[in-house]
Amino acid sequence: MTAQEIIDTMRAKNPQQSLQGYIYALEDGEYLASIGLGDDDQTAVEDALTELTADLKRYKQFAAQNGEVEHDDKSYALICKAELSDRVFSGWWGDVSEGEEYTAEWSAPAIGEDGYEYVVRWRFAEVKCGEREPDSLDWDDVYEVISA
Repeated sequence: MTAQEIIDTMRAKNPQQSLQGYIYALEDGEYLASIGLGDDDQTAVEDALTELTADLKRYKQFAAQNGEVEHDDKSYALICKAELSDRVFSGWWGDVSEGEEYTAEWSAPAIGEDGYEYVVRWRFAEVKCGEREPDSLDWDDVYEVISA
């Protein structure tokens, strides 16, 4: 097996696992045997461990630089600060006139604890031409997280 095949096998068996959980699993001989790995696979296991450790380091760096949010009991490290979305949906900015309430959508790319990339979205009620400063918005209130 290659390192990527090992990682894919682990993710298929436990897709909800965190990167740290996968790293712990790669250090557990019983677990490795349970997925059919033996001494001949040691180099691939070490390569998988190196790759997952690098992914975890990347996650932690983004979390430290741009913050981390939780949604549905999962954590996501923001790759960059949130920006206003350019998506058009019912109730968006273009549907209203000055002084009327609309829904502002913000989004940011993120990495999940599982190592996959996502898009985090927030929605806030705003008044056209009377919008609040971004610092005053409740960034803990995530609207949705979707796969990138």
